[in-house]
Amino acid sequence: MNPQLTRPIYWNVEFPGIDLFIPVVGILLVAGVVYGFFQRVRMWRALGQPEIRWDRTWERLLRVVRTGFGQRRILTHSYGGKMHTLILVGFVLLFIGTVLVAIERDICQKLLGIRPVAFLFGHFYSVFSFILDLAGVMVVVGCLMALYRRAFLKPRHLYGNTGFGKWTVFLLVVTLTGFYVEAARIAHSAFVIEGDHIVEAESALEKWASPIGYMLSLVLPSAAVSPKAQHLVMWWGHAVLSLGFILGFAYSILLHAFTGPANIFFARFESTGALQPIANMEEAESFGVTTLDQFGWKTLFDSDVCVKCGRCELHCPATITGKPLSPKRIMVSIRKVWEPVAGKLAAGEAVAEFPALVGNAITEDEIWSCTTCGACMRECPLFIEHIPAILDLRRARVMMESSFPSEAQITLQNLEKAGNPWGLDNSARADWAKGLEVPTLEQGAEPEILLWVGCAGSFDVRAKPATRALAKILKAANVSFAILGKEEQCCGDPARRIGHEYLYVTLAQMAVETLNGYGVKRIVTGCPHCFHTLANEYPQLGGRYEVLHHSEYVDELIRAGRLAGIEIGESLATVYHDSCYLGRHNDIYEEPRNLARAAGLELAEMQRTRERSFCCGAGGGRMWMEEHLGDRKINIERSEEVIASGAKQVAVACPFCKTMLKDGLKEKGREDLQVFDIAELVAERISG
Repeated sequence: MNPQLTRPIYWNVEFPGIDLFIPVVGILLVAGVVYGFFQRVRMWRALGQPEIRWDRTWERLLRVVRTGFGQRRILTHSYGGKMHTLILVGFVLLFIGTVLVAIERDICQKLLGIRPVAFLFGHFYSVFSFILDLAGVMVVVGCLMALYRRAFLKPRHLYGNTGFGKWTVFLLVVTLTGFYVEAARIAHSAFVIEGDHIVEAESALEKWASPIGYMLSLVLPSAAVSPKAQHLVMWWGHAVLSLGFILGFAYSILLHAFTGPANIFFARFESTGALQPIANMEEAESFGVTTLDQFGWKTLFDSDVCVKCGRCELHCPATITGKPLSPKRIMVSIRKVWEPVAGKLAAGEAVAEFPALVGNAITEDEIWSCTTCGACMRECPLFIEHIPAILDLRRARVMMESSFPSEAQITLQNLEKAGNPWGLDNSARADWAKGLEVPTLEQGAEPEILLWVGCAGSFDVRAKPATRALAKILKAANVSFAILGKEEQCCGDPARRIGHEYLYVTLAQMAVETLNGYGVKRIVTGCPHCFHTLANEYPQLGGRYEVLHHSEYVDELIRAGRLAGIEIGESLATVYHDSCYLGRHNDIYEEPRNLARAAGLELAEMQRTRERSFCCGAGGGRMWMEEHLGDRKINIERSEEVIASGAKQVAVACPFCKTMLKDGLKEKGREDLQVFDIAELVAERISG
């Protein structure tokens, strides 16, 4: 009969009261962690405005499991992702092992009286011990990778991230002392079950169950101090270090192990680019955020959760091109201001006055450098919501202080007076359709779809060819469609991104009244900004429609067999640029590429593509503001990437992207690289 390998719990450290001492200390430490966590909660809730972030509970929990514990975003960064996952998985396995040991000792043996062992023996023990050894190796390797990165690789985006270094060393020491304890025990002997007793046996029996501990036991110093004596000293050292590490979760950067999953749970489900309306705007005395107490509690939570990993900076177009904005610094600045104030409130002390954020902790240039591209929010592994915080600050600057760039003022005036950012006569909105016989809803048309043209598609000479191309496609597919013509005004996106919420609501309510008045159900638009606003933000004002980007709809027509007669022309190498408001904010990546393939084009990809596509620089109202700051312009950075792709032409699905890339390529002396809307490339291959 094979010996039943096991491990006596508290071997060599048995003393009266240990079965009470260890659980009591453990409970006290857990209570300390819980107390520390809820102290932070009191601070967020005491200062921030109320928000409901716990609806759709099961969906939120599923997201935590998939994205948080599944490390989806963490693993998108090769070195850092592997490092973090090794530490996390290893630590969790070791924690589970500790829990199983507690169940075996405190419940099965002491409470239920099962002798000599309940389940930690035989094959189960061997597998259990092997997994814990493997988990320890994972933690050690992960910690060494982390320390190597900090000491030698020194990524620039980790500046300010100082707390993790010492805690990484702490965890490494805890894990290594754990291996030392195991090695000392095995060096003394292995243990097996004989009848109702646990007896000593050959150490070699642990060779496969505890391979790391066994190998270390072979080289354990055999000086005057016996393995048993070494075990006793190291056991207590390991215990004290482990308990101290656990306590550190409540009062250090390690708290993100709890607040991180919580923040993922509280994250919203809406598109990352969708903004929330100002509640009771007609009665409100202030708009946006000037001082800390005007933020929702979730923004304060975001700032506290931030571990300064810098992934947002790695992909922020403003940061990359030398602008003052750093999404990480925005969060860190908010936290630096609120911590002392919230601490007083949580303690019941009065705060006479809250300091203004912009002009003190955050600069004007920071908030106006944002293109709202969403790269920061897409990359953040803890689902921090940077864009709403920045736009709340903009709202206050625009609506309370009238402090904003002069170009933005001209745009807002044009929107208010003419209903479009260029200030052009709105009666000319349908001039692009001359000769195409496109009906308007005003004429009594009852179409299959409404074509929402947008301001660029109606007025911009660079965008109008794409609008005409889309109309040609719809006609070729025998789609019944109509436009609003002069009844269409700006959807309000520029006003909202710039920060003039009141003007946005005015424009949007007018549009919703018009659309609802005609009973519109299905809308197709060629502008991702219009698409995003109509699909994700108009429902806040009672405008609920099925909204499709033209790439989605044309792809649908092709798949349904309604668009025949596409002639495959020259297979030019074509690189597709993902628009931020189509891709990152709304997850539309395949449909535009499907259209390029349907037109027989040879698709190329840039280095930064799909979810990591680099912004053209026009979002967040920046289309109407010049870039005066930074080392280089955002559209130049992207244009250089276009050139590096080796493509012969560029496909886009956004009028703003088309303008920015054409300008960038012109500045780089590459006007031979033509930029086309994807609809133009399809339309030119339709016979007739």
